[in-house]
Amino acid sequence: MHDFCFTIPYGMLLIGGGFIGYMKKGSITSFAGGAGTGLLLILAGYLSLKAFEKKKTSSIAVILQTVIAAALTLVMGQRYFLTQKIMPAGLVAGISALMTSFYVYKIATGGNKISLKAADMVFPRMFFLILILHIVSASSWQTLSGTPPVVIARGGFSGVFPDSSSKASELFSSNYKL
Repeated sequence: MHDFCFTIPYGMLLIGGGFIGYMKKGSITSFAGGAGTGLLLILAGYLSLKAFEKKKTSSIAVILQTVIAAALTLVMGQRYFLTQKIMPAGLVAGISALMTSFYVYKIATGGNKISLKAADMVFPRMFFLILILHIVSASSWQTLSGTPPVVIARGGFSGVFPDSSSKASELFSSNYKL
């Protein structure tokens, strides 16, 4: 999984949390902290996404993401231990600890990588898919035998014969052999 897939939503979550803290308690510190770290994370995620589109890794973005997540883990973890309140300190510390672990893993494995084998396999896979679709659509009827399906329904003969009448059964039996 690529880091920007988690970083951008993580940044939005922090911005939303800071805004909620400001609305509920009037805390400008919550708003500034959430918005500041959230915007920096979104920026880092955007840089990482743009580098990935160029088939490169943005070391600066991954390091920035790691530093912010680790700082939030420490600050909010200390706050949780002092207040014992899960909301918001414990929640932010827990999510940030998970994100820090993810970013350290990404750094250790070399960041976002595109498998050249997977990229090279796009044309053969598309060709194979088109070939299968062509073979399947060659039969005009999509039944196992390729013959028209036998439709047995209740309700007479489209309003011509009454429901379950002998005339409807006779007409069916004379046209279809089961």
